[in-house]
Amino acid sequence: MAELKMRLQGPMQAWGVDGAGQIRRTHAAPQKRAVLGLIRAAKGLSRDEEWADLEDLEYRCETLRSGVRMWDFATMSNVISADGKVTHPRGIQEKEYLANADFLIHLAGSDDLIAEVRAALEDPVFLIGLGRRDCPPSAPLLADL
Repeated sequence: MAELKMRLQGPMQAWGVDGAGQIRRTHAAPQKRAVLGLIRAAKGLSRDEEWADLEDLEYRCETLRSGVRMWDFATMSNVISADGKVTHPRGIQEKEYLANADFLIHLAGSDDLIAEVRAALEDPVFLIGLGRRDCPPSAPLLADL
């Protein structure tokens, strides 16, 4: 069994509690599902594409610095109501972030799977974001480089 360590460090991170809506909160640390999504993006997979073996990875998150919770407010245009019938010209979305957080992710799995994950993270297809696209990492993701 092989192990891979990822360092998730950045000025802003957002590990979503729920889907889209007017108020978008964040977990205090990245959940396994979010980290696997980050790896899928690095591999170039769309949201609906599967990488079944990825679910077999053992996951552990170590909080090195918990960060400070902060909020951002964004104006949205042409917001469609939940029933899809009404379009509002403007709306406000509140987004919660973790500022200056730092996490060490431990992944363990088969040698082949860890090698494939490492290769995807070393040369990502899509830009890597720490929970959201507007949250780039401030350090290399692979902690053992």
